[in-house]
Amino acid sequence: MDRASVAAKITALFSAGPVTFERFMQAALYDSEVGYYSSRIRSVGARGDFSTASTLHPILGEAIATWLKSLRKSQLQSLHIIEIGAGTGALAKAILDKLGFLTRSRTHYHIVEVSEPLKVIQEETLHGRSVHWHADMNAALAACDGIAHIFSNELPDAFPCRIFVKTSAQWNELALELREGNPVEVLIPVSSSEKILEQIAAHPFPDGQRIEIQESYRTWLKSWLPVWRSGEMLTIDYGDTFPGLYHRRPRGT
Repeated sequence: MDRASVAAKITALFSAGPVTFERFMQAALYDSEVGYYSSRIRSVGARGDFSTASTLHPILGEAIATWLKSLRKSQLQSLHIIEIGAGTGALAKAILDKLGFLTRSRTHYHIVEVSEPLKVIQEETLHGRSVHWHADMNAALAACDGIAHIFSNELPDAFPCRIFVKTSAQWNELALELREGNPVEVLIPVSSSEKILEQIAAHPFPDGQRIEIQESYRTWLKSWLPVWRSGEMLTIDYGDTFPGLYHRRPRGT
């Protein structure tokens, strides 16, 4: 896509005025034509845009495989596994290798992937293995009849977030507006009735403090939890609890 087309996309995004940071992040990451994950990401790992634990050593996959085998009630039980956002497929490969022939023969491995460039890399990494790809969690769970063990590695921060900024008068939401062709930060008021404020207003943060809230992640979970009938879920990430996460981070995380 040429620069003129990208510029037209940006202009269209801001055509109605300021947009929240959350909406801007959604477009930047997942727009079907110019979004980073949708079309621009090269790879993950030493030659990619960033690295995760699974691209550095297979030990994480080995640990997850041990966890998954512990969940089987018998050697004859079939195992449905759903990995959400599989990167290069290195973690899936490490898990399948560690499961062993007998367990692997009774394992149905599903990957939910929204990034087409990464899906292509995963297919190369996992060539010859029995892996099923799905565009969303509802499709993956339907293939498992709602019974599956689910896991992800460094997934939540790939979801767009709302950013709230404290001023002397109140909490505001961070937004962006287009000025002379460039996005600039602006603050927009937040309704005092928003329940989200109850979580942050009770803490004595200094003026200027920025807080990120990932309502999109919560909404995504609610969209498929009703069709997940049984199983266990493992979410691997790094961070801290609120409000300690923001200690010495006045500009947010």
